[in-house]
Amino acid sequence: MKSKSEKDYIEQIVPYAQEAQKAFGYLASVLIAQACQENGYGLDNDCLVLMEANNILGMKRELLNDTWTSNYWDGSYIVKPTPEWYNGKLTYINDAFRKYASIRDCIMDYCQFMRDAKRSNGSYKYRDVLGITDPAELIKQVRTRGYCTDPTYDYSIVKIIAKHNLTQYDIKEKEVYNIIDITAENHAPRTRTLPIKYIVMHYLGVPNADNPYLYNGGYGGHYNVTRAGKIYKAVDPRKGVVWHCGGGLQGNGGHAFYGKCTNYNSIGIECGVCADTDAKDLSGDSYLWYFTEETQEAAAWLVAQLMKEYDIDIDHVIRHYDVTGKCCPNPYVLDNRRKTSWTWEQFRERVKELYSGAESVREGCYMTTFENVHKGVNGADALTVQRLLFAQDYKGADGEVLKLDGDFGTNSEFALKEFQKARGLTVDGDCGPNTWAALLGKA
Repeated sequence: MKSKSEKDYIEQIVPYAQEAQKAFGYLASVLIAQACQENGYGLDNDCLVLMEANNILGMKRELLNDTWTSNYWDGSYIVKPTPEWYNGKLTYINDAFRKYASIRDCIMDYCQFMRDAKRSNGSYKYRDVLGITDPAELIKQVRTRGYCTDPTYDYSIVKIIAKHNLTQYDIKEKEVYNIIDITAENHAPRTRTLPIKYIVMHYLGVPNADNPYLYNGGYGGHYNVTRAGKIYKAVDPRKGVVWHCGGGLQGNGGHAFYGKCTNYNSIGIECGVCADTDAKDLSGDSYLWYFTEETQEAAAWLVAQLMKEYDIDIDHVIRHYDVTGKCCPNPYVLDNRRKTSWTWEQFRERVKELYSGAESVREGCYMTTFENVHKGVNGADALTVQRLLFAQDYKGADGEVLKLDGDFGTNSEFALKEFQKARGLTVDGDCGPNTWAALLGKA
């Protein structure tokens, strides 16, 4: 796929990268930048043989000893010289590369590899990078886990993203939620035989904890939403039944769906939960339990998607309390709005918003907030500023390349002041709201 220009090359890749992000959760901006880096925007004659093979991401024939099976590659390959870094030295070797029917297959194959590849001990090597929404952090995690040997690979990718404003192609609506599939590590005790009619909400019942996995015997949820808003799929609802809403009657309330909603005709969603206590145990009817905004947003989005998939109306989205009377999920039974908790009715209203599409992103729910960064500050926000400045080729005093170490020192301050000067901002070396907005392309 010989290209005419950098712009032409990028435009060919965009739709496939966005399709892959929707399917796997891997940022389109990073995929596009990797494809640009691997073969010089389709303009590098040395890479022509790979482009003719539609291998725009440099996918090797053998990856992690073939511990995964590709849905997008038929086994054909080519052999060519390739540069590799060994012990800090650049050398050339002959290596085998996959040959694809289309560039779409190459992109999808790469993303499937990120999802399915395992280490020799059986653990997933890259799966948890899917859904990372910071391009710099995503590609850093890919490089440091051994996908490539070039020690500057992630820096090069970040520069390409900044140069072409590739984040404009990232899917930023509600589709960015990536459901992490861990069904292989779980086992449902019963096979689904009845149609799904209900979605039942639960809370974990353990203070300040998450557990995306089923308990022994198949107890838990088909889906689990963590306190940080990550969604895990423990069991495929179409295939498996888990124990989540059965048992005898409890308490003096609820019970409206007792005998109607059962383990066999429902989907269970378990949510990680916080509590204002350091205790490891807490009474189920305590007023100290609360949900985070992230948990509630992700859970509402998940419920809306499941309603569409299984043709379930909002009146069949219920609490465990509505079946057996158990105080579960506690924050939506007591409705005391502790800290960030919504009421049950507010949760249902949010689900209806997302289901109808009337509001794709609610202000504040997906906004990332940053602390002011200035000389002497250390940590994640300082590192983010350094990466954003690095991507735009800002350097420290005397032209020194910035260290991406999260330690905001003299060189980082110098580079930030140069950025502020170029953007007409107050030149004070303090990354406050206005400078953050400019760095992130929002001003």
